Amino acid sequence: MNGPAVSTSYPVSGRCGGRVASGVGRIARCAIIAIGCVAACIGPLGPARAAVFVVSNTSDSGPGTLRQAILSANAQIATGGTACAPHQINFNIPGAGPHTIQPLAALPPILTTIVFNGFSQPGSVPNSASQGNNSVLKIELDGTFAGFADGLKFSATVPGGAPGCSGNLSEVRGLVINRFLGAAIRNESPCVPPAVCQVGGLRILGNFIGTDVSGAIALGNGFGGTPSPGIAFGANSTVNIVGDDAFEEGGTIATGHRNVISGNALDGVYIGSPPGRAAAFDHCIRNNTIGLNAAGTAALPNGRHGVFADAGSDGVRLQDNLISGNMGDGVRVLANLSPANLLRRARTGTTTILPQHLTSGQSGTATILRPRIMAVPDCRD
Repeated sequence: MNGPAVSTSYPVSGRCGGRVASGVGRIARCAIIAIGCVAACIGPLGPARAAVFVVSNTSDSGPGTLRQAILSANAQIATGGTACAPHQINFNIPGAGPHTIQPLAALPPILTTIVFNGFSQPGSVPNSASQGNNSVLKIELDGTFAGFADGLKFSATVPGGAPGCSGNLSEVRGLVINRFLGAAIRNESPCVPPAVCQVGGLRILGNFIGTDVSGAIALGNGFGGTPSPGIAFGANSTVNIVGDDAFEEGGTIATGHRNVISGNALDGVYIGSPPGRAAAFDHCIRNNTIGLNAAGTAALPNGRHGVFADAGSDGVRLQDNLISGNMGDGVRVLANLSPANLLRRARTGTTTILPQHLTSGQSGTATILRPRIMAVPDCRD
């Protein structure tokens, strides 16, 4: 079994709590996450204690594996002393690496707060370059043998489960995730209105999504029967951050947080929700490289758009990203347009876009297209 160490810290601020809510809707959504998580972590035995699980080998199952670490963290929901505390999964696999973990079936959905810390593996180094990416990532999650599955799926327990428990406030740091037939990372909840079980506050920091460990070769996710994006934010997902917080919400650029999201079958990042399901709200995508190699010098196209804010999304913010080389649009925003949907200082190729609101066209859509349509090209033409 994975042996946990314990901690009593619970980091709510810096994600939902550290962001400035704009309007009643955002405040309410933050409250659903933050209050629900805090309440779940104050059990009958007092403050819940976080556990640390260590992945020490690359096997699919058994002691010291990633699968067992997730199962062990999820199991804490049922124990009053730990409940939904923010558990951590660290890596300490012997050898120089990189180390490849190849699940033989879908990994368990994440139903409690877990920080996946790939940078804990000895030899891993976060990016320090202001341009490009010089990360050294030592943990590769390869979905070649997992069947039709997502890599990491953050969800919520259905009503009647442990109060407030879900993948809220989880983090994914310093991992290479490739070759899953579904999305590399998926964040959504199974609830159908009027039930409320939102899941969010997810931070995705310093990862390579859809490339090899060097960030130079495309090994995309989502090439199953139905193409999937690299990162999917679906129904009930809210207040998620890919890269850094936005400036206006107190965030600063941290080079070590830059993700490379390239080579995937559909979009690099997809945000949307189907009819009849709760919308995907308040997502910040900042300081990422999307559609290029880690150095930012050659195209590794995502198969559709770099970022797609589809119907059923709102409050999408893009800022300080390098987006180029994708097969469709660099950024596409469809439906649910409001002043909350902002494009801020996103760099598509060599073009710098100053802060501006997106406006609706006759069809009720706003599309950031290639140079024949707007001066915001995907930089392949």
